[in-house]
Amino acid sequence: MNVHVSENGGLSMKISIGIILPALVGLLMLASVACGAGEPDRVSVTLALDWYPNSNHLGLYIAEEKGYFADENLDVNLYTPVDPSTVLQTVGAGSDDFGISYQPDVLLARAQGVPVVSIAGMVQHPLNSVVALKSSGITRPSDLKGKKVGYPGIPTNEPLLDTMLKFDGLA
Repeated sequence: MNVHVSENGGLSMKISIGIILPALVGLLMLASVACGAGEPDRVSVTLALDWYPNSNHLGLYIAEEKGYFADENLDVNLYTPVDPSTVLQTVGAGSDDFGISYQPDVLLARAQGVPVVSIAGMVQHPLNSVVALKSSGITRPSDLKGKKVGYPGIPTNEPLLDTMLKFDGLA
């Protein structure tokens, strides 16, 4: 197989893959030998939590306590930001290496041009829930009419609640 390099119908130079591939492999082998087999450098990273430490962060704290991060040459700084609603912005700006956030908030941030990507999920579905005492008689969203509803200041909570109420007949 040949690689053809040609510009505007000019002269064509043919380079055999049989020459390029072994040369490339040889260069990669030399580079790996030059790097040595020593211990890899320790990497320090920050991970901003989405709220105060709680049950969905347990795996991170277990990994820290059991030395799993250290085994991978990672020095992980887990912390709760003063304002957890800014996690995506601090990650997008490069102030934090990683951050935990809510799935809908990542979509909103991306739509606003914040340069973040999802790499893993801590939970399998959003943790947003409506909870009421059985004695309240609230069994469906429309039963919330005239009631006060409390929720954290996460940007997507109000639109989610509004959507849920709308689809149950409250506009």
